[in-house]
Amino acid sequence: MDVRRLPNETREEVIERFRKIIDDPAVEIQKLSGNEQEMPATEPSSRTSTLYRAMEEILGAEPDTRAVLPNMSLGATDGAFLRAKGMGVYGIPVFATPTEERRAPGNDERMSVESFRRGLRLLRAVVRKVIE
Repeated sequence: MDVRRLPNETREEVIERFRKIIDDPAVEIQKLSGNEQEMPATEPSSRTSTLYRAMEEILGAEPDTRAVLPNMSLGATDGAFLRAKGMGVYGIPVFATPTEERRAPGNDERMSVESFRRGLRLLRAVVRKVIE
C-alpha cells in the first residue's frame, strides 16, 4: 500500500495504526526500505497567517473557485523540514486551469500561456495583499 501520513504524525504511528486496524498476526506490516530519512512530524502550516488569509481572499475571488482549502499533495516536499524550523509552507496551484490536463511531474510537463499568465497575476495579487 502507498500511504501518506498527516503532517503531525510519524511513520511509526501510521504503521502502528495499520497493525491495530488489521489485527492479524499473520499479516506483516513494515515500511519499504530505501528512503531512510523520515520527514519530521510537525503541525500543519497555520490557516490564520497573513499569507494564508491573503491566498484565501485572492484565490476565493476567482470565478472558478468554490472554496480555498488545505490540500495534501501526493508527492513529497521539503515543507516538513521548513515547518520544523517554524516557517509556514503553502503551495498555490495557480498554474493550471481547472479544465487543463495535469502533466506534472513528467517529461512532457507543460502549461498553456493562459495558465502561466493567470498564475503570475494571482501570485502578484497575493504578494501585494501581504505587503500592503
